[in-house]
Amino acid sequence: MPRLAAYFTCLVCLCTVLVIVCARFLFIQEGEPVRVKQTFTFATRKSCSKKTDLVFVKVHKAGGTTVYRLLMTFGLRHHLNFVIPQWTRKNRGHNLGWPRPLEDGQYLPRIHGEPFNILTNHVVYNRETLQNIMPDGTVYLSILREPFSHLKSVMNFYNLPKLYKLPKEDPMKAFLAQPDFYERRWRRTRKTNNQPFSFTNLMSFDLGMDPSLRMDAEYVRRYIERLDREFLLVLILEYLDESLVLLKRYMCWDISDIFYTTMNLMTLGIFSCSLSSK
Repeated sequence: MPRLAAYFTCLVCLCTVLVIVCARFLFIQEGEPVRVKQTFTFATRKSCSKKTDLVFVKVHKAGGTTVYRLLMTFGLRHHLNFVIPQWTRKNRGHNLGWPRPLEDGQYLPRIHGEPFNILTNHVVYNRETLQNIMPDGTVYLSILREPFSHLKSVMNFYNLPKLYKLPKEDPMKAFLAQPDFYERRWRRTRKTNNQPFSFTNLMSFDLGMDPSLRMDAEYVRRYIERLDREFLLVLILEYLDESLVLLKRYMCWDISDIFYTTMNLMTLGIFSCSLSSK
Protein backbone atom coordinates (compact mmCIF):
# COMPACT_ATOMS: atom_id res chain seq x y z
CA MET A 1 0.00 0.00 0.00
CA PRO A 2 2.76 2.58 0.78
CA ARG A 3 4.31 1.85 -2.65
CA LEU A 4 0.90 2.23 -4.35
CA ALA A 5 0.36 5.54 -2.53
CA ALA A 6 3.76 6.76 -3.67
CA TYR A 7 2.99 5.84 -7.27
CA PHE A 8 -0.35 7.61 -7.02
CA THR A 9 1.31 10.74 -5.60
CA CYS A 10 3.84 10.78 -8.47
CA LEU A 11 1.05 10.37 -11.01
CA VAL A 12 -0.87 13.31 -9.54
CA CYS A 13 2.28 15.46 -9.65
CA LEU A 14 2.95 14.56 -13.30
CA CYS A 15 -0.64 15.32 -14.26
CA THR A 16 -0.45 18.67 -12.47
CA VAL A 17 2.73 19.59 -14.34
CA LEU A 18 1.14 18.54 -17.64
CA VAL A 19 -1.94 20.68 -17.00
CA ILE A 20 0.24 23.69 -16.17
CA VAL A 21 2.35 23.23 -19.32
CA CYS A 22 -0.74 22.87 -21.52
CA ALA A 23 -2.35 25.91 -19.95
CA ARG A 24 0.79 27.96 -20.54
CA PHE A 25 0.82 26.77 -24.15
CA LEU A 26 -2.82 27.53 -24.88
CA PHE A 27 -3.29 30.82 -23.10
CA ILE A 28 -0.86 33.71 -23.22
CA GLN A 29 -0.89 35.78 -20.10
CA GLU A 30 -1.69 39.44 -20.60
CA GLY A 31 1.39 41.57 -21.12
CA GLU A 32 3.59 38.55 -21.76
CA PRO A 33 5.02 38.25 -25.31
CA VAL A 34 5.77 34.72 -26.53
CA ARG A 35 8.42 34.30 -29.22
CA VAL A 36 8.33 31.69 -31.97
CA LYS A 37 11.12 33.09 -34.14
CA GLN A 38 13.58 35.90 -33.60
CA THR A 39 11.70 37.82 -36.31
CA PHE A 40 8.22 37.50 -34.84
CA THR A 41 6.65 38.18 -31.46
CA PHE A 42 3.13 37.11 -30.63
CA ALA A 43 0.89 40.02 -29.84
CA THR A 44 -1.22 39.67 -26.72
CA ARG A 45 -4.92 40.43 -26.41
CA LYS A 46 -3.92 43.59 -24.54
CA SER A 47 -2.04 44.94 -27.55
CA CYS A 48 -4.04 43.69 -30.54
CA SER A 49 -7.52 43.20 -31.94
CA LYS A 50 -8.96 40.28 -33.86
CA LYS A 51 -7.87 39.95 -37.48
CA THR A 52 -10.95 39.28 -39.62
CA ASP A 53 -9.73 39.76 -43.21
CA LEU A 54 -8.26 36.53 -44.54
CA VAL A 55 -7.77 34.29 -47.54
CA PHE A 56 -7.59 30.56 -46.88
CA VAL A 57 -6.21 28.66 -49.88
CA LYS A 58 -8.18 25.43 -49.52
CA VAL A 59 -5.83 22.72 -50.75
CA HIS A 60 -7.51 19.57 -52.08
CA LYS A 61 -7.45 16.44 -49.90
CA ALA A 62 -5.43 18.05 -47.11
CA GLY A 63 -8.03 18.62 -44.40
CA GLY A 64 -9.13 21.91 -45.92
CA THR A 65 -12.84 21.25 -45.46
CA THR A 66 -12.45 21.05 -41.68
CA VAL A 67 -10.71 24.43 -41.61
CA TYR A 68 -13.21 25.80 -44.15
CA ARG A 69 -16.09 24.99 -41.76
CA LEU A 70 -14.20 26.56 -38.87
CA LEU A 71 -13.65 29.78 -40.83
CA MET A 72 -17.24 29.86 -42.07
CA THR A 73 -18.45 29.54 -38.48
CA PHE A 74 -16.07 32.31 -37.39
CA GLY A 75 -17.30 34.59 -40.17
CA LEU A 76 -20.97 33.98 -39.45
CA ARG A 77 -20.50 34.58 -35.72
CA HIS A 78 -18.80 37.91 -36.42
CA HIS A 79 -21.14 38.99 -39.26
CA LEU A 80 -18.39 39.09 -41.88
CA ASN A 81 -18.67 39.15 -45.68
CA PHE A 82 -17.62 36.12 -47.72
CA VAL A 83 -16.44 35.80 -51.31
CA ILE A 84 -19.16 33.45 -52.63
CA PRO A 85 -18.78 31.57 -55.96
CA GLN A 86 -21.07 32.57 -58.81
CA TRP A 87 -22.27 29.67 -60.97
CA THR A 88 -21.15 30.25 -64.56
CA ARG A 89 -20.18 28.14 -67.56
CA LYS A 90 -16.53 28.38 -66.50
CA ASN A 91 -17.09 28.26 -62.75
CA ARG A 92 -18.91 25.28 -61.25
CA GLY A 93 -19.76 24.09 -57.77
CA HIS A 94 -17.93 25.57 -54.79
CA ASN A 95 -14.88 26.68 -56.77
CA LEU A 96 -13.67 30.23 -57.27
CA GLY A 97 -12.34 29.88 -60.80
CA TRP A 98 -10.42 26.70 -59.92
CA PRO A 99 -8.55 25.10 -61.67
CA ARG A 100 -7.77 28.41 -63.37
CA PRO A 101 -7.09 31.85 -61.94
CA LEU A 102 -10.10 33.63 -60.51
CA GLU A 103 -11.80 36.12 -62.85
CA ASP A 104 -14.36 38.88 -62.43
CA GLY A 105 -17.90 37.53 -62.59
CA GLN A 106 -16.99 34.22 -60.95
CA TYR A 107 -18.04 35.48 -57.52
CA LEU A 108 -21.09 37.33 -56.24
CA PRO A 109 -20.71 41.13 -56.05
CA ARG A 110 -20.22 43.01 -52.82
CA ILE A 111 -23.31 43.94 -50.83
CA HIS A 112 -23.84 47.71 -50.78
CA GLY A 113 -20.15 48.15 -51.59
CA GLU A 114 -19.02 46.61 -48.31
CA PRO A 115 -15.55 45.02 -48.44
CA PHE A 116 -15.02 41.28 -48.45
CA ASN A 117 -13.57 39.75 -45.30
CA ILE A 118 -13.11 36.03 -45.95
CA LEU A 119 -12.26 33.97 -49.03
CA THR A 120 -12.12 30.27 -48.24
CA ASN A 121 -13.34 28.27 -51.26
CA HIS A 122 -11.11 26.39 -53.68
CA VAL A 123 -9.01 28.91 -55.60
CA VAL A 124 -5.66 28.87 -57.39
CA TYR A 125 -3.37 31.13 -55.39
CA ASN A 126 -2.44 34.25 -57.32
CA ARG A 127 -1.46 37.12 -55.05
CA GLU A 128 -2.12 39.89 -57.56
CA THR A 129 -5.63 38.64 -58.39
CA LEU A 130 -6.60 38.15 -54.76
CA GLN A 131 -5.24 41.53 -53.72
CA ASN A 132 -7.65 43.18 -56.17
CA ILE A 133 -10.58 41.52 -54.36
CA MET A 134 -9.58 41.60 -50.70
CA PRO A 135 -8.89 44.68 -48.55
CA ASP A 136 -5.44 45.90 -47.54
CA GLY A 137 -4.03 44.03 -44.57
CA THR A 138 -5.63 40.70 -45.53
CA VAL A 139 -3.69 37.71 -44.17
CA TYR A 140 -3.10 34.56 -46.22
CA LEU A 141 -3.44 31.05 -44.81
CA SER A 142 -3.34 27.53 -46.20
CA ILE A 143 -2.93 23.91 -45.15
CA LEU A 144 -0.59 21.10 -46.24
CA ARG A 145 -0.36 17.39 -45.60
CA GLU A 146 2.40 14.77 -45.53
CA PRO A 147 2.92 14.06 -49.27
CA PHE A 148 2.59 10.27 -49.31
CA SER A 149 -0.61 10.23 -47.25
CA HIS A 150 -1.90 13.01 -49.51
CA LEU A 151 -1.19 10.91 -52.60
CA LYS A 152 -2.98 7.92 -51.09
CA SER A 153 -6.01 10.10 -50.32
CA VAL A 154 -6.03 11.51 -53.86
CA MET A 155 -5.75 8.06 -55.40
CA ASN A 156 -8.66 6.83 -53.34
CA PHE A 157 -10.93 9.87 -53.74
CA TYR A 158 -10.45 10.30 -57.50
CA ASN A 159 -10.18 6.54 -58.12
CA LEU A 160 -6.86 6.90 -59.90
CA PRO A 161 -6.25 3.12 -60.24
CA LYS A 162 -9.25 3.03 -62.59
CA LEU A 163 -8.57 6.41 -64.19
CA TYR A 164 -4.93 5.58 -64.93
CA LYS A 165 -5.66 1.88 -65.60
CA LEU A 166 -3.13 0.81 -62.99
CA PRO A 167 -2.40 -2.87 -62.27
CA LYS A 168 -4.79 -4.33 -59.70
CA GLU A 169 -1.90 -5.78 -57.70
CA ASP A 170 -0.21 -2.99 -55.72
CA PRO A 171 -1.33 -0.05 -57.92
CA MET A 172 0.52 2.49 -55.77
CA LYS A 173 3.87 0.78 -56.33
CA ALA A 174 3.21 0.55 -60.06
CA PHE A 175 2.28 4.21 -60.28
CA LEU A 176 5.27 5.46 -58.29
CA ALA A 177 7.59 3.43 -60.54
CA GLN A 178 6.62 5.50 -63.60
CA PRO A 179 4.12 8.27 -62.81
CA ASP A 180 4.79 10.27 -66.00
CA PHE A 181 3.98 7.23 -68.14
CA TYR A 182 0.53 6.78 -66.61
CA GLU A 183 -0.13 10.53 -66.63
CA ARG A 184 0.70 10.88 -70.34
CA ARG A 185 -1.28 7.78 -71.28
CA TRP A 186 -4.34 9.08 -69.44
CA ARG A 187 -4.11 12.51 -71.10
CA ARG A 188 -3.95 10.92 -74.56
CA THR A 189 -7.34 9.29 -73.94
CA ARG A 190 -9.05 12.60 -73.09
CA LYS A 191 -11.08 14.42 -75.74
CA THR A 192 -9.56 17.69 -74.56
CA ASN A 193 -6.15 18.04 -73.01
CA ASN A 194 -6.70 21.36 -71.29
CA GLN A 195 -6.55 20.24 -67.66
CA PRO A 196 -3.79 22.43 -66.20
CA PHE A 197 -2.92 20.16 -63.28
CA SER A 198 -2.00 16.60 -62.45
CA PHE A 199 -3.81 14.69 -59.73
CA THR A 200 -0.40 13.98 -58.24
CA ASN A 201 0.64 17.60 -57.61
CA LEU A 202 -2.53 19.19 -56.26
CA MET A 203 -0.93 20.84 -53.23
CA SER A 204 1.69 22.74 -55.23
CA PHE A 205 -0.82 23.53 -57.98
CA ASP A 206 -3.39 24.96 -55.55
CA LEU A 207 -0.66 27.19 -54.13
CA GLY A 208 0.03 28.63 -57.56
CA MET A 209 3.15 26.74 -58.60
CA ASP A 210 3.65 26.26 -62.34
CA PRO A 211 3.21 22.50 -62.95
CA SER A 212 5.55 22.59 -65.94
CA LEU A 213 8.41 23.71 -63.65
CA ARG A 214 7.83 21.26 -60.81
CA MET A 215 11.09 19.43 -61.59
CA ASP A 216 13.13 22.66 -61.63
CA ALA A 217 14.74 22.59 -58.18
CA GLU A 218 15.81 26.25 -58.27
CA TYR A 219 12.33 27.45 -59.29
CA VAL A 220 10.71 25.32 -56.58
CA ARG A 221 13.12 26.64 -53.93
CA ARG A 222 12.50 30.28 -54.89
CA TYR A 223 8.75 29.78 -55.06
CA ILE A 224 8.63 28.20 -51.59
CA GLU A 225 10.64 31.16 -50.25
CA ARG A 226 8.08 33.49 -51.83
CA LEU A 227 5.19 31.63 -50.21
CA ASP A 228 7.00 31.81 -46.89
CA ARG A 229 7.06 35.59 -47.21
CA GLU A 230 3.47 35.97 -48.39
CA PHE A 231 1.63 33.59 -46.04
CA LEU A 232 1.07 34.35 -42.38
CA LEU A 233 0.59 30.68 -41.52
CA VAL A 234 0.42 27.31 -43.28
CA LEU A 235 -1.36 24.74 -41.12
CA ILE A 236 -0.23 21.10 -41.13
CA LEU A 237 -2.95 18.47 -41.13
CA GLU A 238 -0.95 16.01 -39.02
CA TYR A 239 -0.58 18.77 -36.40
CA LEU A 240 -3.93 20.43 -36.84
CA ASP A 241 -4.60 21.16 -33.17
CA GLU A 242 -1.17 22.72 -32.73
CA SER A 243 -1.60 24.67 -35.96
CA LEU A 244 -4.89 26.10 -34.73
CA VAL A 245 -3.26 27.24 -31.50
CA LEU A 246 -0.77 29.20 -33.62
CA LEU A 247 -3.66 30.52 -35.72
CA LYS A 248 -5.42 31.74 -32.59
CA ARG A 249 -2.32 33.59 -31.45
CA TYR A 250 -1.41 35.11 -34.81
CA MET A 251 -4.99 36.28 -35.38
CA CYS A 252 -5.66 37.45 -31.79
CA TRP A 253 -8.71 35.19 -31.66
CA ASP A 254 -10.49 33.64 -28.69
CA ILE A 255 -10.17 29.96 -27.83
CA SER A 256 -13.81 29.46 -28.91
CA ASP A 257 -12.89 30.68 -32.42
CA ILE A 258 -10.83 27.57 -33.10
CA PHE A 259 -13.28 24.90 -31.97
CA TYR A 260 -13.96 22.57 -34.88
CA THR A 261 -15.80 19.40 -35.77
CA THR A 262 -14.47 16.57 -37.92
CA MET A 263 -17.14 14.65 -39.76
CA ASN A 264 -16.66 10.91 -40.39
CA LEU A 265 -13.71 10.81 -38.01
CA MET A 266 -14.32 9.03 -34.75
CA THR A 267 -11.36 10.40 -32.83
CA LEU A 268 -11.35 13.27 -30.38
CA GLY A 269 -8.71 15.97 -30.81
CA ILE A 270 -7.87 18.69 -28.32
CA PHE A 271 -10.33 21.10 -29.93
CA SER A 272 -12.47 18.67 -31.94
CA CYS A 273 -15.88 17.20 -31.30
CA SER A 274 -16.49 13.88 -33.01
CA LEU A 275 -19.83 13.73 -34.79
CA SER A 276 -21.42 10.63 -36.25
CA SER A 277 -22.75 11.01 -39.78
CA LYS A 278 -26.37 10.10 -40.38
